[in-house]
Amino acid sequence: MSQQQTNRIAYWDNLKAFLIFTVVLGHFLIDVKFEGKVINSLFDYIYIFHMPAFVLVSGYFSKSYIKKGAPQVGKLFGFLILFVIFKVALWVEQMALSGKFTKLDLIETSNAPWYLFALFIWFLLLPVFVKLGRNKAIIGTILFSILMPINEGVGYSFSSSRIIIFLMFFVIGYYLDYELIDRLKTTLLKIVSVIYLLALAVFVYFNLDLFEKFGPILYASHSYSAIKTSLWVALLAKVIWIVVVTITILAVMILCPKNKLFFTYVGRGTLSVFIIHLLIRDFMRKYKWYETIGHNQYYLMIATVIISLIICFIFSEKHIVKLFNCAFKIVKPKGEKDE
Repeated sequence: MSQQQTNRIAYWDNLKAFLIFTVVLGHFLIDVKFEGKVINSLFDYIYIFHMPAFVLVSGYFSKSYIKKGAPQVGKLFGFLILFVIFKVALWVEQMALSGKFTKLDLIETSNAPWYLFALFIWFLLLPVFVKLGRNKAIIGTILFSILMPINEGVGYSFSSSRIIIFLMFFVIGYYLDYELIDRLKTTLLKIVSVIYLLALAVFVYFNLDLFEKFGPILYASHSYSAIKTSLWVALLAKVIWIVVVTITILAVMILCPKNKLFFTYVGRGTLSVFIIHLLIRDFMRKYKWYETIGHNQYYLMIATVIISLIICFIFSEKHIVKLFNCAFKIVKPKGEKDE
Protein backbone atom coordinates (compact mmCIF):
# COMPACT_ATOMS: atom_id res chain seq x y z
CA MET A 1 0.00 0.00 0.00
CA SER A 2 1.41 3.38 -0.99
CA GLN A 3 1.97 6.25 1.42
CA GLN A 4 -0.72 8.25 -0.38
CA GLN A 5 -3.27 5.47 0.13
CA THR A 6 -2.32 5.14 3.81
CA ASN A 7 -2.72 8.89 4.30
CA ARG A 8 -6.03 8.86 2.54
CA ILE A 9 -7.42 6.17 4.84
CA ALA A 10 -6.05 7.96 7.89
CA TYR A 11 -7.55 11.23 6.67
CA TRP A 12 -11.10 9.86 6.57
CA ASP A 13 -10.69 8.09 9.90
CA ASN A 14 -9.43 11.34 11.44
CA LEU A 15 -12.41 13.21 10.04
CA LYS A 16 -14.88 10.58 11.23
CA ALA A 17 -13.25 10.53 14.67
CA PHE A 18 -13.68 14.30 15.00
CA LEU A 19 -17.27 14.19 13.77
CA ILE A 20 -18.38 11.37 16.07
CA PHE A 21 -16.83 13.32 18.96
CA THR A 22 -18.96 16.36 18.04
CA VAL A 23 -22.05 14.15 17.78
CA VAL A 24 -21.51 12.70 21.26
CA LEU A 25 -20.60 16.10 22.70
CA GLY A 26 -23.68 17.70 21.13
CA HIS A 27 -25.98 15.11 22.69
CA PHE A 28 -24.45 15.56 26.15
CA LEU A 29 -24.66 19.34 25.85
CA ILE A 30 -28.45 19.12 25.36
CA ASP A 31 -28.91 18.69 29.11
CA VAL A 32 -26.80 21.73 30.01
CA LYS A 33 -27.06 24.05 26.98
CA PHE A 34 -28.97 26.74 28.87
CA GLU A 35 -26.49 26.93 31.76
CA GLY A 36 -24.67 29.82 30.10
CA LYS A 37 -24.03 31.71 26.88
CA VAL A 38 -20.68 30.05 26.14
CA ILE A 39 -22.01 26.51 26.46
CA ASN A 40 -25.14 27.43 24.49
CA SER A 41 -22.94 28.89 21.74
CA LEU A 42 -20.85 25.72 21.59
CA PHE A 43 -24.01 23.66 21.20
CA ASP A 44 -25.35 25.75 18.29
CA TYR A 45 -21.89 25.91 16.69
CA ILE A 46 -21.62 22.12 16.65
CA TYR A 47 -25.10 21.71 15.22
CA ILE A 48 -24.29 23.93 12.25
CA PHE A 49 -22.10 21.30 10.64
CA HIS A 50 -21.70 18.03 12.53
CA MET A 51 -24.62 16.01 11.14
CA PRO A 52 -24.47 17.37 7.56
CA ALA A 53 -20.74 16.56 7.58
CA PHE A 54 -21.37 13.06 8.91
CA VAL A 55 -24.00 12.48 6.24
CA LEU A 56 -21.56 13.69 3.57
CA VAL A 57 -18.88 11.26 4.80
CA SER A 58 -21.45 8.44 4.82
CA GLY A 59 -22.28 9.34 1.23
CA TYR A 60 -18.60 9.24 0.32
CA PHE A 61 -18.23 5.72 1.71
CA SER A 62 -21.39 4.56 -0.08
CA LYS A 63 -19.38 4.40 -3.34
CA SER A 64 -18.66 0.72 -2.71
CA TYR A 65 -22.32 -0.07 -1.98
CA ILE A 66 -23.10 -0.84 -5.61
CA LYS A 67 -20.78 -3.52 -6.97
CA LYS A 68 -21.09 -5.13 -10.39
CA GLY A 69 -24.34 -3.26 -10.98
CA ALA A 70 -26.12 -4.63 -7.90
CA PRO A 71 -26.53 -3.12 -4.40
CA GLN A 72 -25.15 -4.93 -1.35
CA VAL A 73 -28.31 -6.14 0.33
CA GLY A 74 -26.49 -7.12 3.52
CA LYS A 75 -25.27 -3.58 4.07
CA LEU A 76 -28.67 -2.09 3.24
CA PHE A 77 -30.62 -4.15 5.75
CA GLY A 78 -27.84 -3.95 8.31
CA PHE A 79 -28.77 -0.32 8.91
CA LEU A 80 -32.45 -1.24 9.33
CA ILE A 81 -31.58 -4.03 11.78
CA LEU A 82 -29.37 -1.71 13.83
CA PHE A 83 -32.14 0.91 13.81
CA VAL A 84 -34.61 -1.57 15.33
CA ILE A 85 -32.02 -2.83 17.84
CA PHE A 86 -31.21 0.75 18.86
CA LYS A 87 -34.88 1.67 19.27
CA VAL A 88 -35.59 -1.45 21.32
CA ALA A 89 -32.52 -0.88 23.51
CA LEU A 90 -33.60 2.71 24.24
CA TRP A 91 -37.18 1.54 24.88
CA VAL A 92 -36.05 -1.11 27.37
CA GLU A 93 -33.69 1.32 29.07
CA GLN A 94 -36.39 3.97 29.45
CA MET A 95 -38.79 1.45 30.99
CA ALA A 96 -36.09 0.23 33.37
CA LEU A 97 -35.21 3.77 34.43
CA SER A 98 -38.82 4.92 34.81
CA GLY A 99 -40.25 1.68 36.19
CA LYS A 100 -43.21 2.04 33.81
CA PHE A 101 -44.27 0.05 30.76
CA THR A 102 -44.53 2.08 27.57
CA LYS A 103 -45.42 1.19 24.01
CA LEU A 104 -42.59 0.74 21.56
CA ASP A 105 -42.83 3.43 18.88
CA LEU A 106 -40.81 2.83 15.71
CA ILE A 107 -42.46 5.69 13.81
CA GLU A 108 -41.43 8.68 15.93
CA THR A 109 -37.66 8.98 15.54
CA SER A 110 -36.66 12.34 16.99
CA ASN A 111 -33.48 11.13 18.67
CA ALA A 112 -30.29 9.41 17.50
CA PRO A 113 -31.80 6.25 15.92
CA TRP A 114 -33.16 8.43 13.10
CA TYR A 115 -29.77 8.38 11.42
CA LEU A 116 -29.72 4.60 11.02
CA PHE A 117 -33.17 4.62 9.46
CA ALA A 118 -32.12 7.53 7.22
CA LEU A 119 -29.08 5.55 6.04
CA PHE A 120 -31.38 2.67 5.12
CA ILE A 121 -33.54 5.01 3.01
CA TRP A 122 -30.57 6.83 1.42
CA PHE A 123 -28.82 3.58 0.48
CA LEU A 124 -32.12 2.24 -0.86
CA LEU A 125 -32.44 5.30 -3.11
CA LEU A 126 -28.77 5.46 -4.10
CA PRO A 127 -29.13 3.44 -7.36
CA VAL A 128 -31.65 6.05 -8.54
CA PHE A 129 -29.23 8.92 -7.97
CA VAL A 130 -26.42 6.99 -9.63
CA LYS A 131 -28.55 6.62 -12.77
CA LEU A 132 -29.46 10.32 -12.71
CA GLY A 133 -25.82 11.34 -12.86
CA ARG A 134 -23.88 13.81 -10.73
CA ASN A 135 -25.34 17.17 -11.81
CA LYS A 136 -29.01 16.12 -11.88
CA ALA A 137 -28.72 14.23 -8.60
CA ILE A 138 -27.00 17.06 -6.70
CA ILE A 139 -29.15 19.89 -8.08
CA GLY A 140 -32.32 17.84 -7.66
CA THR A 141 -31.65 16.95 -4.02
CA ILE A 142 -30.68 20.55 -3.17
CA LEU A 143 -34.00 21.80 -4.58
CA PHE A 144 -35.77 18.94 -2.79
CA SER A 145 -34.14 19.98 0.48
CA ILE A 146 -35.22 23.61 0.02
CA LEU A 147 -38.79 23.07 -1.17
CA MET A 148 -40.08 19.98 0.66
CA PRO A 149 -40.22 21.62 4.15
CA ILE A 150 -42.99 23.83 2.73
CA ASN A 151 -45.17 20.78 3.32
CA GLU A 152 -46.38 20.98 6.93
CA GLY A 153 -46.47 17.17 7.13
CA VAL A 154 -42.68 17.04 7.21
CA GLY A 155 -41.50 16.27 10.73
CA TYR A 156 -40.35 13.54 13.10
CA SER A 157 -42.48 10.69 11.72
CA PHE A 158 -40.04 8.21 10.19
CA SER A 159 -37.45 11.01 10.35
CA SER A 160 -39.01 12.50 7.21
CA SER A 161 -37.66 16.01 7.77
CA ARG A 162 -34.04 15.00 8.30
CA ILE A 163 -34.10 12.33 5.60
CA ILE A 164 -35.30 14.90 3.07
CA ILE A 165 -33.13 17.82 4.15
CA PHE A 166 -29.86 15.92 4.65
CA LEU A 167 -30.25 13.82 1.49
CA MET A 168 -28.37 16.45 -0.53
CA PHE A 169 -25.25 16.00 1.62
CA PHE A 170 -25.38 12.23 1.17
CA VAL A 171 -25.53 12.62 -2.61
CA ILE A 172 -22.79 15.26 -2.63
CA GLY A 173 -20.65 12.90 -0.55
CA TYR A 174 -21.21 10.08 -3.01
CA TYR A 175 -19.94 12.20 -5.90
CA LEU A 176 -17.16 13.84 -3.87
CA ASP A 177 -13.63 13.35 -5.20
CA TYR A 178 -10.96 13.13 -2.52
CA GLU A 179 -8.37 14.54 -4.91
CA LEU A 180 -10.33 17.83 -4.91
CA ILE A 181 -10.08 18.07 -1.12
CA ASP A 182 -6.41 17.14 -1.25
CA ARG A 183 -5.71 19.95 -3.73
CA LEU A 184 -7.47 22.45 -1.48
CA LYS A 185 -5.27 21.64 1.52
CA THR A 186 -2.89 24.53 0.83
CA THR A 187 -1.35 26.70 3.55
CA LEU A 188 -3.38 29.71 2.41
CA LEU A 189 -6.71 27.88 2.51
CA LYS A 190 -5.87 26.38 5.90
CA ILE A 191 -5.31 29.89 7.28
CA VAL A 192 -8.55 31.09 5.65
CA SER A 193 -10.40 28.10 7.13
CA VAL A 194 -9.15 28.85 10.65
CA ILE A 195 -10.17 32.51 10.33
CA TYR A 196 -13.58 31.53 8.96
CA LEU A 197 -14.30 29.00 11.72
CA LEU A 198 -13.26 31.48 14.42
CA ALA A 199 -15.39 34.23 12.84
CA LEU A 200 -18.35 31.85 12.70
CA ALA A 201 -17.90 31.04 16.40
CA VAL A 202 -17.96 34.76 17.24
CA PHE A 203 -21.06 35.24 15.08
CA VAL A 204 -22.86 32.38 16.84
CA TYR A 205 -21.96 33.77 20.27
CA PHE A 206 -23.49 37.20 19.53
CA ASN A 207 -26.55 35.89 17.65
CA LEU A 208 -28.00 33.14 19.81
CA ASP A 209 -31.50 34.59 19.44
CA LEU A 210 -31.21 34.19 15.68
CA PHE A 211 -30.27 30.53 16.04
CA GLU A 212 -33.13 29.99 18.46
CA LYS A 213 -35.63 31.51 16.02
CA PHE A 214 -34.43 29.43 13.07
CA GLY A 215 -33.84 26.27 15.09
CA PRO A 216 -36.12 24.13 12.87
CA ILE A 217 -33.75 24.85 9.97
CA LEU A 218 -30.57 24.41 12.03
CA TYR A 219 -31.74 21.06 13.44
CA ALA A 220 -33.59 20.01 10.23
CA SER A 221 -36.44 18.95 12.49
CA HIS A 222 -39.65 20.57 11.19
CA SER A 223 -41.35 22.18 8.25
CA TYR A 224 -41.11 25.94 7.66
CA SER A 225 -44.44 26.41 9.44
CA ALA A 226 -42.61 25.92 12.77
CA ILE A 227 -40.69 29.16 12.16
CA LYS A 228 -42.56 32.32 13.15
CA THR A 229 -41.83 34.20 9.96
CA SER A 230 -42.96 34.44 6.34
CA LEU A 231 -42.34 31.61 3.90
CA TRP A 232 -39.99 33.75 1.80
CA VAL A 233 -37.83 34.59 4.82
CA ALA A 234 -37.74 30.91 5.75
CA LEU A 235 -36.70 29.95 2.21
CA LEU A 236 -33.96 32.59 2.23
CA ALA A 237 -32.76 31.36 5.63
CA LYS A 238 -32.64 27.81 4.26
CA VAL A 239 -30.49 28.86 1.30
CA ILE A 240 -28.14 30.77 3.62
CA TRP A 241 -28.01 27.69 5.87
CA ILE A 242 -26.96 25.48 2.94
CA VAL A 243 -24.20 27.91 1.95
CA VAL A 244 -22.88 28.31 5.51
CA VAL A 245 -23.00 24.57 6.21
CA THR A 246 -21.21 23.75 2.96
CA ILE A 247 -18.43 26.27 3.61
CA THR A 248 -18.07 25.10 7.22
CA ILE A 249 -17.78 21.44 6.21
CA LEU A 250 -15.22 22.38 3.58
CA ALA A 251 -13.18 24.34 6.14
CA VAL A 252 -13.22 21.39 8.56
CA MET A 253 -12.17 19.00 5.79
CA ILE A 254 -9.32 21.26 4.73
CA LEU A 255 -7.99 21.42 8.30
CA CYS A 256 -8.36 17.69 8.98
CA PRO A 257 -4.91 16.04 9.24
CA LYS A 258 -3.89 13.34 6.75
CA ASN A 259 -1.45 11.37 8.87
CA LYS A 260 -2.24 8.56 11.28
CA LEU A 261 -2.57 9.93 14.83
CA PHE A 262 -3.34 8.55 18.28
CA PHE A 263 -7.09 9.07 17.78
CA THR A 264 -7.32 7.83 14.18
CA TYR A 265 -8.65 4.41 15.21
CA VAL A 266 -11.76 6.07 16.68
CA GLY A 267 -12.90 6.83 13.13
CA ARG A 268 -13.26 3.11 12.43
CA GLY A 269 -15.75 2.63 15.25
CA THR A 270 -18.18 5.48 14.81
CA LEU A 271 -21.22 3.20 14.54
CA SER A 272 -20.68 1.51 17.91
CA VAL A 273 -19.94 4.86 19.58
CA PHE A 274 -23.04 6.38 17.99
CA ILE A 275 -25.33 3.69 19.38
CA ILE A 276 -23.79 3.20 22.83
CA HIS A 277 -23.31 6.86 23.77
CA LEU A 278 -27.02 7.67 23.84
CA LEU A 279 -27.73 4.77 26.20
CA ILE A 280 -25.06 6.15 28.52
CA ARG A 281 -26.38 9.71 28.15
CA ASP A 282 -29.93 8.69 29.04
CA PHE A 283 -28.71 6.75 32.08
CA MET A 284 -26.70 9.76 33.27
CA ARG A 285 -29.64 12.06 32.51
CA LYS A 286 -31.91 9.96 34.74
CA TYR A 287 -29.57 10.49 37.69
CA LYS A 288 -28.88 14.14 36.78
CA TRP A 289 -25.14 13.81 36.46
CA TYR A 290 -24.73 17.54 35.80
CA GLU A 291 -26.10 18.45 39.22
CA THR A 292 -23.04 16.83 40.83
CA ILE A 293 -20.93 19.41 38.99
CA GLY A 294 -23.08 22.43 39.71
CA HIS A 295 -24.15 25.22 37.39
CA ASN A 296 -20.82 26.64 36.34
CA GLN A 297 -20.95 26.53 32.54
CA TYR A 298 -17.18 26.16 32.17
CA TYR A 299 -17.01 23.16 34.50
CA LEU A 300 -19.98 21.62 32.72
CA MET A 301 -18.39 22.21 29.32
CA ILE A 302 -15.11 20.61 30.42
CA ALA A 303 -17.01 17.68 31.93
CA THR A 304 -19.03 17.03 28.75
CA VAL A 305 -15.87 17.19 26.63
CA ILE A 306 -14.07 14.70 28.88
CA ILE A 307 -17.06 12.33 29.01
CA SER A 308 -17.44 12.49 25.22
CA LEU A 309 -13.75 11.75 24.65
CA ILE A 310 -13.80 8.78 27.05
CA ILE A 311 -16.85 7.30 25.30
CA CYS A 312 -15.28 7.77 21.86
CA PHE A 313 -11.98 6.14 22.82
CA ILE A 314 -13.49 3.21 24.73
CA PHE A 315 -16.37 2.18 22.48
CA SER A 316 -14.46 2.36 19.21
CA GLU A 317 -12.34 -0.58 20.41
CA LYS A 318 -11.99 -3.14 17.59
CA HIS A 319 -13.81 -6.02 19.30
CA ILE A 320 -16.83 -3.83 20.06
CA VAL A 321 -16.81 -2.57 16.46
CA LYS A 322 -16.70 -6.14 15.18
CA LEU A 323 -19.73 -7.05 17.30
CA PHE A 324 -21.84 -4.24 15.84
CA ASN A 325 -20.75 -5.08 12.31
CA CYS A 326 -22.43 -8.47 12.70
CA ALA A 327 -25.72 -6.73 11.86
CA PHE A 328 -24.55 -6.41 8.27
CA LYS A 329 -24.18 -10.19 7.95
CA ILE A 330 -27.65 -11.19 9.15
CA VAL A 331 -29.41 -10.50 5.84
CA LYS A 332 -26.86 -11.39 3.22
CA PRO A 333 -27.48 -13.18 -0.09
CA LYS A 334 -25.23 -16.11 -0.92
CA GLY A 335 -22.14 -14.95 -2.77
CA GLU A 336 -22.18 -11.40 -1.42
CA LYS A 337 -18.75 -10.75 0.09
CA ASP A 338 -17.67 -8.45 2.87
CA GLU A 339 -16.03 -5.18 1.94
